[in-house]
Amino acid sequence: AVSPGTAVVTVASRENADVKATIVVTVAAPDYPVIELDRQLGDTEGWTAADAVKFGEGTVRIFGDGVFGYGGEKFGSGLITFKAKFDDFNTGWYGFALRSVRTGDPTWVNGNQGYLVVIKEDMIEFQTWKPGQTMVDIIPNTSVLPNQEHLIEIGAINVEGGVRFILKVDGKAVLNVLDTDPANPIPSEGYLNVYNYAGAEDAIELKPSRKPDPGTGTGPIVTPKPEPDEELVVVRESDLTSGSGDGILAFELEPGQHGVILSQEILKLLEHPIEVRSGELKLTFEPELLRKLAEEQPRNAKLAIKMVPLTKENVASKPSASYKMVGVPYRLELLALVDGEEPRYISDFPEPIPLAYTVKPSGVDVNEEWLGIYYENQAGKWEYVGGEFDPASQTLSAELPHFSVYAVMEYEAAFADMPSGHWANGAVKALAARHIVTGKSEDRFDPDGTTTRAEFVALLVRTLGLQSEGTAELPFRDVRPSDWHAEVIAAAYEAKLVSGRQEDVFAPNERITREEMAVMLLRAYAYASGKSRVEAGASGPKDLTAASQWARTPISEVVGLGLMTGYPDGEFKPKRLADRDETAQVVYNLLKLL
Repeated sequence: AVSPGTAVVTVASRENADVKATIVVTVAAPDYPVIELDRQLGDTEGWTAADAVKFGEGTVRIFGDGVFGYGGEKFGSGLITFKAKFDDFNTGWYGFALRSVRTGDPTWVNGNQGYLVVIKEDMIEFQTWKPGQTMVDIIPNTSVLPNQEHLIEIGAINVEGGVRFILKVDGKAVLNVLDTDPANPIPSEGYLNVYNYAGAEDAIELKPSRKPDPGTGTGPIVTPKPEPDEELVVVRESDLTSGSGDGILAFELEPGQHGVILSQEILKLLEHPIEVRSGELKLTFEPELLRKLAEEQPRNAKLAIKMVPLTKENVASKPSASYKMVGVPYRLELLALVDGEEPRYISDFPEPIPLAYTVKPSGVDVNEEWLGIYYENQAGKWEYVGGEFDPASQTLSAELPHFSVYAVMEYEAAFADMPSGHWANGAVKALAARHIVTGKSEDRFDPDGTTTRAEFVALLVRTLGLQSEGTAELPFRDVRPSDWHAEVIAAAYEAKLVSGRQEDVFAPNERITREEMAVMLLRAYAYASGKSRVEAGASGPKDLTAASQWARTPISEVVGLGLMTGYPDGEFKPKRLADRDETAQVVYNLLKLL
């Protein structure tokens, strides 16, 4: 097995499809010792003394090029757990070596043995040094991304038959290799070494994982077992006749009630959607979705929908200062319950589940444009889901692909170079809150910076929520499948939002002009609104004839719609290259118009 979980295996006769058998297979997670890298990160005396090693408040930041280790203690059998943020890889790599004989020396110097993981931008290598090198495994790197923080669990664990080397990233198994060498010379205990060969200007930063003991309320979420005092309401056949005028069955949970239970018999009788409401939160389930989920479980399993309100203080990870949690966070779970067995957590849904969250039940003062729904991932990070605000009902709605801990947050981006008086400040903050635009750094937007054609396409694709279906082959020879912008250009091309500067040239890295922006913007509006034609303004800009022939009508139409405006002198300046504040403003205008 690659990872713990439950699978339902059905075997049918090839000759008679009615002859079949089903078995439920559950793989439990191994109970390995966990070694939290916490106090060691604050032990400045224990780490290799070098100018490349910088210490923060309980953190270690290591610049290249070289090997730097912690000599304060040796680590034996167990999973060493910490968070790591990797800067750019450039053409180099980062790495970790376990059970090293010495700190500060690579495994290939003076017989320094150990287990070494080499993390490159495109691949991950696992090597043993005994002391010579053996390349054990090479896999594609789809887990460790540059300029992002990851939860790392890495260990050499003594098991029956040898030493099992494990690497997990953000809770997912990346490497799981058994070293069966009976004459293994690597010591049972050794030092942790950190490798940075990505360049002197790029660093790897180690932080405590702060993974909690059960119930402490700090660190990454570990899905808990249902508490015995969490009351679940059993849905009975008599409840199925108490629907509202629109046929929806609504279940309002009282304080202390944390969900509902649906038996297989009730699921068969369901004809209308059911709503489960808890305080500010409402989930809606279609009968067919619930029946599909139930069919994947043992025959006598019941489905439990849980909505457990949490306090802002006991969520595992606190959001950063730019985020303000609005209302009550909830832990959402969908379980299959079988008498006498552990609950089975249902993590994948065949279709998203609608969620609606009442934002202002007590008149909380928030900026509606900055609101979003977030969930807490396995690494203890809050990730943006989305959210459409309805002023009439004061609700924020989204569709959930899975369950976790969810919360509504207000995100106010704070860019030092976008003061409150900047003409595009409102647009930038609103788009940043929707994670449509990002800054050049955490505190710098760079409003006068450049916008490329690919970057503007990415803004439109995020705004419209487009995804490539793979239905059309891109004709552009300058867009490679490995390019970061390949997917967004494909999505926009399939939606007929874009064309190339030439038939086979898109010019993704060239700066976008205002007339090109007008054409793409109008097509995006037509796609989202369903209006294939809009009326042009009463009169176009006075320099309309300076625009390319193919752009003149779109320019008049986007000006008429208010998607774009001219300059104070009455000119549109169609050939002018667009800056980042301009592109943010026009995308915000599109968002407001839809």
